[in-house]
Amino acid sequence: MPGSILAIDRLRHVADLGVRTLGGSFEAFGRPVPTVPVRVELVAPSGANWSWGRESARDVVRGAAEDLCLVLAGCRAVSEVSLRVSGVVASEWLAIAAPPHGSAPIALGGVRTPRTSSGRAAQSEDLTLT
Repeated sequence: MPGSILAIDRLRHVADLGVRTLGGSFEAFGRPVPTVPVRVELVAPSGANWSWGRESARDVVRGAAEDLCLVLAGCRAVSEVSLRVSGVVASEWLAIAAPPHGSAPIALGGVRTPRTSSGRAAQSEDLTLT
């Protein structure tokens, strides 16, 4: 994907945090934490397979690790990546886990990512400490 992040297997940490905080995504919006299991199956940049959740789960997210990380970080909309999502809970999770695409993304720790005037995520050279 042109303009994408450097895809390395360290993305596993981002994906893992996103999956482990699935319930928190619902709580943040005042919704009950779902009891429906969600399975996440990702292909790492190296080609390794990563998975979370029960194999028997009906709600499943499948695809490239980079795609899930870009969605969870608010850098891409689900419609802009090749994730395959099945089930109501999995679909709702991806809809609420990330800030609306094009808005200022919120980092997983709840800190807003600074944006430039053009709307792109600021890089360290764009920031001025005052």
